[in-house]
Amino acid sequence: MVTEDLDDVDGVLFVNDLFRSSSRRRAIGVSLPDEREIERKIREPLRLTESLAVFEALEEMRQQHRTFAVVMDEHGGVAGVVSTRDLLEPLVGDLGDEFDEDEEEDVAKITELRWLIQGQAHIDKVAEVAGCPIPEGEYVTIGGYIIDQLGFFPQEGVMVVHENWVLRVYRVEKRRILEIIGEEYPDGVPQEMVDAALKSQKKPE
Repeated sequence: MVTEDLDDVDGVLFVNDLFRSSSRRRAIGVSLPDEREIERKIREPLRLTESLAVFEALEEMRQQHRTFAVVMDEHGGVAGVVSTRDLLEPLVGDLGDEFDEDEEEDVAKITELRWLIQGQAHIDKVAEVAGCPIPEGEYVTIGGYIIDQLGFFPQEGVMVVHENWVLRVYRVEKRRILEIIGEEYPDGVPQEMVDAALKSQKKPE
């Protein structure tokens, strides 16, 4: 809930709270909260800084018993919102339920040496299908591996070099890596690609 400016967040109103009515209203099948009820159900949001690492954000949300937070930028403005699901899925894989639509193939060949990889693809699947061996760590998805290597959530275009592979973040949405382009260099990654990857990893000032 905001006033006149999107950076001025007054609170958060959840759908379940909005339509949770009194026992009398439930009994007659009416669930239309009035203005005073809506005001009472607005919650003070948890605010997290944009610079927080994924694990720090998860720990803060756990301590505050929150599943949703407003993300603030360095100037105090609203950068967006994030849920525990947004933070967890790059690390542990898809948390979708039985009602989710069928998803795209996790690892799809573009050319002989280039692959389109979903950020939620399990590292074992990436190794099995594309032949890109990802070491085990505190993650199970390739998106989680990239975040672990960088130490921050990447923008589109950021690249990570792993053995004979260059992994480029192709598409992101909010705090999720959706797609990655993986390209194999059988004779070794050229130095210019290594330099380009390092340059891409510099955070914008």
